[in-house]
Amino acid sequence: MRSEQHQRPSICAEARRAAVGGILLLLCGLAPGCDSLAVQTSASTSAPSAKDRLPIRLVSELARDEGKLVPLDCGVPVVNTASVDRELVFLKTGCKCYGALVDGRLLETGERTPFTAGQQQVIVLRVTPPAIQTEAEFHADFVWQGDGPQQPETVSVTLPVLADVSLAPQSLARSLLPTELAQPLEETIHLTRMARDEVLVREVPEVLSSEPFVEVKQLAAEGHPTEVEPGLWRQEWDVHLSIQPPANLRPDAYPVQIRCQYPGADGERPNAAMQIILRLKTPLQYPESLYFGRIPVGQQRSRKLLIRSTDESPFALSVDEQLPAGISVKLQPEKQREHWVEITTEPNAPGDFEEVVLLRTSHPRMPEVRLHVTGIVFESSATDDASPSAAE
Repeated sequence: MRSEQHQRPSICAEARRAAVGGILLLLCGLAPGCDSLAVQTSASTSAPSAKDRLPIRLVSELARDEGKLVPLDCGVPVVNTASVDRELVFLKTGCKCYGALVDGRLLETGERTPFTAGQQQVIVLRVTPPAIQTEAEFHADFVWQGDGPQQPETVSVTLPVLADVSLAPQSLARSLLPTELAQPLEETIHLTRMARDEVLVREVPEVLSSEPFVEVKQLAAEGHPTEVEPGLWRQEWDVHLSIQPPANLRPDAYPVQIRCQYPGADGERPNAAMQIILRLKTPLQYPESLYFGRIPVGQQRSRKLLIRSTDESPFALSVDEQLPAGISVKLQPEKQREHWVEITTEPNAPGDFEEVVLLRTSHPRMPEVRLHVTGIVFESSATDDASPSAAE
C-alpha cells in the first residue's frame, strides 16, 4: 500500500462542547476512522439544531465486508445537566435506513431513556455511508421530558463523499441524420481524479471504449495537482474523443461505454464510466418493435403506436397489401404530422411469433416504415380464459 492510508485524516472534526438549556451534546465516533466528531448546539427559544460537516471521505475509504458497506457507529454522549431526573424520548431519525441505539439496543419511536440529575449516557447513531459521490446528512430527533416544558433537540451531521474517479457528463446523446454518418464527431469529457497521495493523482489514466469506432484522440491534464485540503489531492483531465458513427446506425439507441481507470490490483482499480448514446435521426420517429405479450390461441390483442414527423412535415400512411396472416392494421390515411396506428393480431397456432408489418408513407425521405411484431401464443384452458393474467 502507498502512504494513502496513514495520511488519511480522521473522518470526524475536533471535539467541541456547548451546553444548551441544561443539555450537553457531543457527537463522537466509536467506529474505526471516526475519532471525535463534535456537534455544537446554540441557545434558542425554538428547537435547537446541531449541525456539523465531517471531513471529506473518498468512496475507496469506506469500510466493506464481503463487498457490503459496513455501518458506521457514532456515539452521542448526552448529559442531563438539570438538577432533577429527566427522560430523553426518542422521536425519529431522518430516514428509516439508519437508527439510534442505547446500550446496543435499537430505539423505537417514543422509547424513553431515564437520566438521573447530572448523568451522562451515550446514544449511538448507526448509519451506512453512501458509496457514491454525494453529501449525506444524518440526524436524530429527541425531546427531554421532566419538570418544566419539553425541550426538543436535533442532531444533524453532513458527510461529504467524493468519488476516487469521476466523469462529466455521465451521458452524452447524439441524434445523427443519415448524411452525417460519414462525418467523424469530436467530443470532450472531463475526468477528475482524487487521492490521498499526490503521486497517485499524477498517474495517467487508461481510457477504454466498448466500440472500436470511438477512439481517444488526446488526453490532456489540466495544470498540476491541487491539494483540496491537507492530504487530499485532485487532478483534472480532458479526454478528447473521435467518433466515427457506424454506417448501420438505427433509430434505436446505440450505447457506447467509455471507461477510465487507473493502475491497481485486480478488482480494485479506481475507475469511472460514462455512456455515449448514438441514434439515427430519421424524418419519421416511431418504435421499431411492438411486443404483444402472451396471447391465447384465437384471442384478439391490439396495440397502438405513434408515428410522428420530426421535421413537422405532414405525411400520409397506407397499409401494404401483403400483411402477415392474422394481423390487421387500422389508421387514418389523411396527411398529418402524427399518426396513431392500431395493430391487431389474432393468432391461430401456439408458439412464438415474429412478423414484419410494412406501412407506406408519402414522406419523400422515408417511403416506408417497418414494424417488428412479436409475441407468445399458448393453448388456453377454461381456467386460463377466466384468469385476468392470461391475456397479459
